[in-house]
Amino acid sequence: MQVLNNATHAGKADLEGFNRIFGDDPAYDPAYLQLIWRGDQPVAAAGAWHDTVDGEPWGMIHWVGVDLHHRRQGLGKAVVSAALRVLQDRGFHKAFLGTQAWRLPAIAAYLRLGFEPWPHDPPTKQAAGRDAWDRIMRDMRAWRSD
Repeated sequence: MQVLNNATHAGKADLEGFNRIFGDDPAYDPAYLQLIWRGDQPVAAAGAWHDTVDGEPWGMIHWVGVDLHHRRQGLGKAVVSAALRVLQDRGFHKAFLGTQAWRLPAIAAYLRLGFEPWPHDPPTKQAAGRDAWDRIMRDMRAWRSD
């Protein structure tokens, strides 16, 4: 949780939230959490988790973060790649992740890793999902040109 609090959660990642997502699940195994350390400090983290999409089990990259002081060193790519390998070893052939629209550097990194926008919404909300991705891509172009 230290990495997440130093990355994006502003001190709000806690043991209760961790247990709600991971620890209370009987399928939890600490090996599903990938960490990169610098000395005795964790600086990047990603979970190789799971979920169900349309009744089918999928791998899920979850709780990704890189400490603010260690960004732009390829650690996000490395830790997500490690989590993807764990998912593959667990037998998953498909994986997804979710993030917030304001996390443009993370979205750019996920796209470079080969993830594609996939607004998985019910038909009544699919247009809104496409509109959201159009906005994200416009924001990303503006962010990159700054």
